[in-house]
Amino acid sequence: MTQCLSDGEALYVFRNTEYDEENPDFYNLSYKDFSDGFVGVKTHSTFEGGYRLSQYDLVEIPRHGEIVTYLNIFDEEVYTSGTITENTSWSEDHYLIGDLIIPAGITLEIEDGACLYFAGRHNVKVYGELSFNEGSELQLSHHSSVAALGSDALLFFDWDTSISGYEENLRSVEFPGDRIMSRDGGEIRLGDIVYYVDQPPIVVYSRSDKKWNGFEIEANTGEYTCEFANCDVSGIAGITMAGGNNNGYLNIYYSSFDDCNSIYARDIELLTIAGNDGNHCEFTNFSSYPVFAHSSDIDIQYSDFYENDNDAIHLVYQPIGDEDIGIFNCNIYDNGGNGIYLYSSYVYDCVDNYIYDNDKHGVYGWDGHFWHSFSDNIVENNLQSEFIGKSDFFTHVVNGDNTFNDPDPNNGGNWDQYVLASLDWEIGDDQIPVYGNTISQQNDHTRFYPCWEAFDFTSEAEKSEESQQLDLALGYIQDLEFDSANPVLTDLIENYSESKEAVYALKALYYIENQTEGNFSELRDYIATIQADSLSYLASAKENIVIKTYLKEKNYLTAIADLEERIANLTVEDEILYAQLDEAYCEMMITLAEEDRSSWDELPSKLSPLQDYFAIVADLESQHSTFESEEQPDSECVNSTGLVHFCYPNPFNPTTTIYYKLTEAAKVNVVVYNIKGQLVKTLENSILPEGSHSCIWDGSDETGKQVSSGVFLYKISIKNQTATGKVLMLK
Repeated sequence: MTQCLSDGEALYVFRNTEYDEENPDFYNLSYKDFSDGFVGVKTHSTFEGGYRLSQYDLVEIPRHGEIVTYLNIFDEEVYTSGTITENTSWSEDHYLIGDLIIPAGITLEIEDGACLYFAGRHNVKVYGELSFNEGSELQLSHHSSVAALGSDALLFFDWDTSISGYEENLRSVEFPGDRIMSRDGGEIRLGDIVYYVDQPPIVVYSRSDKKWNGFEIEANTGEYTCEFANCDVSGIAGITMAGGNNNGYLNIYYSSFDDCNSIYARDIELLTIAGNDGNHCEFTNFSSYPVFAHSSDIDIQYSDFYENDNDAIHLVYQPIGDEDIGIFNCNIYDNGGNGIYLYSSYVYDCVDNYIYDNDKHGVYGWDGHFWHSFSDNIVENNLQSEFIGKSDFFTHVVNGDNTFNDPDPNNGGNWDQYVLASLDWEIGDDQIPVYGNTISQQNDHTRFYPCWEAFDFTSEAEKSEESQQLDLALGYIQDLEFDSANPVLTDLIENYSESKEAVYALKALYYIENQTEGNFSELRDYIATIQADSLSYLASAKENIVIKTYLKEKNYLTAIADLEERIANLTVEDEILYAQLDEAYCEMMITLAEEDRSSWDELPSKLSPLQDYFAIVADLESQHSTFESEEQPDSECVNSTGLVHFCYPNPFNPTTTIYYKLTEAAKVNVVVYNIKGQLVKTLENSILPEGSHSCIWDGSDETGKQVSSGVFLYKISIKNQTATGKVLMLK
């Protein structure tokens, strides 16, 4: 007897009769998957290349998904569900036909050669321990889950085990994807780092052409750790760990990942990815960001990131910034985005990395910092700038013994023209110290943005008082002497509020608050007392840091309200984009918080809001001016008035030339002053036509007498526009 039945979701094919060798086609039953969405079923004959059912075999052919064959469904030891009531060991394959519960204090072991299958959409809820011993296997299917629930729960996979899934997240409650989960302190551990040497790897893979969810971990209780050691992973969405208030440690050791979406850490204490000199971790063919860390410290060592679609290491928002951790001994190359990307994120150290041949910038920072050192790195041949960010991003590059090199400026669009690029330097600012490094194109004045004069290659530039004061405060911070740093920073902000050093000082106060008490309300009260012109850099920094404090407090509604106001008032497109990124993050966190926890018995996936957020990030960041290769960035210096000008050489001896550009014919006045504001010499005072012009200063005053060495100011006046710059004369 054979039967074919359907419940509207799947076709069930069952054979009840024995096989008759004398009449092989009598009551025969077979099926064949034609791999084009069509499955055929035959009785009384057998499909060539198909599967013939034996007595008591049941085949489930769903409308979507994997065909499942159940062998001898009347074998009671193989088909199971319900609650395990005593310590149990399974040495043969088992099919789940309902939810399986492992209570606290109970252990279920899957032995060598045995596999746990899923006959339908079912959940394994582990409150005790589920251990897959060496040589065993877990095969997820039908949008099922295995979840470690509660602080007594442990889900453990020994060496030479395999884990596979079939179904991807279809962005609905009904089709959440196959997934392995942790809730309320449940521990997930793949391997044991202490004993990994000479052990066969743990293999994680997909049995279909879809990426199943992978691992979704909530680290919301105490000192929580999940570990992946000696794993070979492919075909999953990734590993996601979300903490509460920087709870949780996600450790990945000596593992390789291929064809995944992302390793994502949010609000956890530390993401560790580590190999050693002879055994690197590998991340390749990721469709999103191999490492994406939100408000989470990272410690990445001896790892290779290559041939991924986006940034290799993508770091966002202020982590704690602990000392002696960061990015070390990594090879980062051939990625579709930036090598390392920092937005409002602090990394303590970045040392001994090779960052090359990436499609965007080698190292990019927007309000990001390497807080202690950026040293002994080689950054070269990236298809946009090698190192780019705001001026304070360069602070710990000085004396770093790094190599910055781009011999061919024509491979990656217009930003590839620049080896180093500062996104906010203006005439009148102190030069950015970059000495103590090997910069192969150092003498090519066309290879630096906004101009060669923005950078100090020789340590001979004179530092302003505010810059010296900032250096003092940063020294205190590096030595963790925060009480000494605080008054220096607040004094700098009060006395030099119009300087960019005041902006950096305010960021440093925010960093200190993260490192210490985290009293963000008190910091906001202090920020409210700071006097700053509404259009100044400091005023913008005040708004931005206040919003960041609300993000740290998880006060997302207030943050959104402030962001909406900020977006309405901003005029710089890149600043608007980053405010929109902040808003998108707040919206994602609100969506996650509003999920109906009453349905948690079904263990829903939280992957969909994260996927939405990733898509928004990719879209917004693609619009940033530094990532668009079609537009030519202007390599000349532009004052806040819009007047294009620069001075070269600077420092100089015996002459320097001041260059400027007129958009229309106008009367031009160019004069030089000393630092006391006294007139030294008038260089130009006439009507000039539209176009580029220049005037030479030979270091003499109005009487022709040579002036002493030192800092001088030049001032260009055109109609109602004025622009000033500093120039250093050396003897």
